[in-house]
Amino acid sequence: MINIFQKLDIETYDLLNSLNTAGYKNPTVLLEYDGTTRDDIESPFSYYLGKDKGRKRGRYFNEIVVPHYSEIKGNNRSAEIYDEDRKTADVEYFAPKHRRIVKNVKWLDLKGRIRSIDHYNDYGRKFAETIVNADGKSVIKTYFDIEGKEKIIENFVTGDITLYEGTKIKNFSNLQDFTINYIYERGYNLDRIFYNSLSTPFFITLKLNQKEKNGNVLFWQEPINGNIPGNMNIILNENRSNTGKIVMQSKVAYANAKVLWPKDKLNMLEYLGNIYIHPRMNNMRKEALILTNSDQIVHLKEIVEALPEVQFNIGAITEMSDKLMNFGRYKNVSLYPNIETKDTRRLVENSDIYLDINRANEILDAIRGAFENNMLILGFDTMQHDKKFIAPENTYAEDQVDMMIGKIKEALDDVDKMEEYIGYQRVFAGDETSERYQKIVG
Repeated sequence: MINIFQKLDIETYDLLNSLNTAGYKNPTVLLEYDGTTRDDIESPFSYYLGKDKGRKRGRYFNEIVVPHYSEIKGNNRSAEIYDEDRKTADVEYFAPKHRRIVKNVKWLDLKGRIRSIDHYNDYGRKFAETIVNADGKSVIKTYFDIEGKEKIIENFVTGDITLYEGTKIKNFSNLQDFTINYIYERGYNLDRIFYNSLSTPFFITLKLNQKEKNGNVLFWQEPINGNIPGNMNIILNENRSNTGKIVMQSKVAYANAKVLWPKDKLNMLEYLGNIYIHPRMNNMRKEALILTNSDQIVHLKEIVEALPEVQFNIGAITEMSDKLMNFGRYKNVSLYPNIETKDTRRLVENSDIYLDINRANEILDAIRGAFENNMLILGFDTMQHDKKFIAPENTYAEDQVDMMIGKIKEALDDVDKMEEYIGYQRVFAGDETSERYQKIVG
């Protein structure tokens, strides 16, 4: 068995971890390589470029090699390179961005247009360079092996990929053929294929020589609206696909699909969420956590004063404004400006309530961390940061702060209530078990 995934976005990340947890520890082929490396994932590009050695520390933003007299200016979100007053490049970071590890450096021309991009991997090595035309479209991407030599050239205009292997030059008409060559070279077991895209991964499954029939599984992670996607109809209505099961990972998509699905093919349609790892249970401690880079924390004063028995821990990866620092006058408020990783970890481990009540962006994947640690997550509907982990039953309008306060009191006074309210968010998020994965996937 193998997995063939297009890219390592959060949906793919959750699916891969779910499959691994359920016992499906298949080799994973990732088509789009962005410099992220994991022992259980391999891209055709990373395979041919070779494996980096040493410690995976990345390249810190001020370690970028720049022209003489250039200056790098960075913050917790991004960085910029200047030649005196002229900006010459934008720097993008790997997540989490506050670590300031370089992912891409986008070099600008005199008109401020991106003309080339340097791509770095999580070992800090420049593994590729993309040339961009005046219209902002990528033209050519050159990949470099671990010795710094040109190894692969990807032509975005024609779709061609050229692979240099010693004195040999191999040309492929597209990413699909390049990947198929890699899969056969690696000698993977192709009895079953799990994939999550109807684009290139799907067409790869159509061209691979598989002896087993109908063992492939499509994990669908996009919406289903008024129609069944065109390529999905190939699976349902033609005999050239070995896909025997389509698993919807959204309850809404599953419900919509059932209405549109051919009645004689309903046995192919299933729903599965994700298996989330919960390192601990909720311990009913009167400790609440808020992670924010904004001082706009809605109804914080009312909540703090109404719950003197609850300790409110507020952390930020930046300095805090005077407005927020003034909350330090309350005995039940602890403030952590410029919070360090060890303090964040300690607060996440020791808090049993999370309040998603701050405006502006989420930091440190706070909601996911709260969910995985079985904190009760409560929030206002006007500022939810990661909606899939916050149950509607635990969400309030901004003028319903008294109801939120009441639920906090109920949960901390009654273990059954706490379990009920946390149960809402786990059901809403589609939290699955290994046993159900094994039953559905087969």
